[in-house]
Amino acid sequence: MLHRTTAKILAAALFSWAALAGSIAQAATVSLTANGHYFQGWALSNIKPISDPSYPGGYNCFSGPANLPPNYAIQGTLGPLNYEVTALTPAVPPADNQWQICNWYWGSYIPAGNDTVGAPGSVNYNKGNYDIVADRPFVPGTLMAFQDMDVVESALLTFKDCQGNTVDPASFDTLVLSSDYQSPANGGPMASSQYVPGSPPAWRFMAQGGVPNVAIGVLMKAPNICSIHLVGPTTGRSGGVAFYFASPPATTLTVNTGITGGPAGFSATLPVTPRCTVGGTDITAMLTPQPPQDTTASQSTPGQVVFNNVPIGAQCTVSAQSSTPAPQGLVWGPAPTAGPVTMDADASKNVVTLTQPLVQPAPVPTLDVWALLALAGLMSGAMALRRRTR
Repeated sequence: MLHRTTAKILAAALFSWAALAGSIAQAATVSLTANGHYFQGWALSNIKPISDPSYPGGYNCFSGPANLPPNYAIQGTLGPLNYEVTALTPAVPPADNQWQICNWYWGSYIPAGNDTVGAPGSVNYNKGNYDIVADRPFVPGTLMAFQDMDVVESALLTFKDCQGNTVDPASFDTLVLSSDYQSPANGGPMASSQYVPGSPPAWRFMAQGGVPNVAIGVLMKAPNICSIHLVGPTTGRSGGVAFYFASPPATTLTVNTGITGGPAGFSATLPVTPRCTVGGTDITAMLTPQPPQDTTASQSTPGQVVFNNVPIGAQCTVSAQSSTPAPQGLVWGPAPTAGPVTMDADASKNVVTLTQPLVQPAPVPTLDVWALLALAGLMSGAMALRRRTR
């Protein structure tokens, strides 16, 4: 998707830029190896079809047309997460600011045995500014990958958390998917990444070779990212770059509930509320279903709820408090709490049991007791007054 004359003119300049980028501090660069099964169990982004009859064919990059209007939202999913991509600048045909749906493949030259199966739902972009907004945090470590990145093409990314605060991407890792093209025999690395300090700090990807379909991406290691701003190339002409998302395996948290001390046949509702953090940041919003969730339990039959999409390694504290009135003559004992529990990749280890007791209420002092207490108070006061009189 590259105009070759432009590619030849810019190639030398971009290799000079690569040398400068190497002098700027950045996080680790990870390259895939053969049979590494890197993406085993990962979820891939999907694009929801465009149902608007004004855009026949869904604006697929293989069926055209090439340009969606500005402020039109392409909707996608990544597991339980929903996101929208919106162009903030108008398209200028034929190929300057195009953006469109592009259900494409992972990318070329990816080493075999990394479970890159299926076609991720992608968005093809060119010049311009784009907003990507999710309805919940991306799972920490989610990949934003760029496929078919050629010489004049680039991506400048800034990130915000779910509260609208800027996220510094200095610790984010680069993932080079097209690792078979990293050897000197094949011309060296075909794309590069660069941390760009500033206000706001950013992450930049740029092609630096003439071979098309290079795939490279960023691993978003922060736990609370909900929006990404993307700026496409500002010089040259291009057929566009497709980007997609892939999220690492998550795990489940199973919570069993029960009650003790109640009469036979009595059941109660126990709402379960987990609170999960990654690196001290609350990521409870990414759990599915959203807490609190009701369970129904009796002495003979426990209740259960399973929370999905919990990041592996998250610290979760779980509590329950019955919302059912206690039987006559009994009261609820202390609300049970468990944790923090570290979420394991093996979901069978992420099981918590919370049991709330029904107990006899504390005895209320009788009238005689109260009278004795009052008398004792009067006597102590009288004795104090007598001492002061003396």
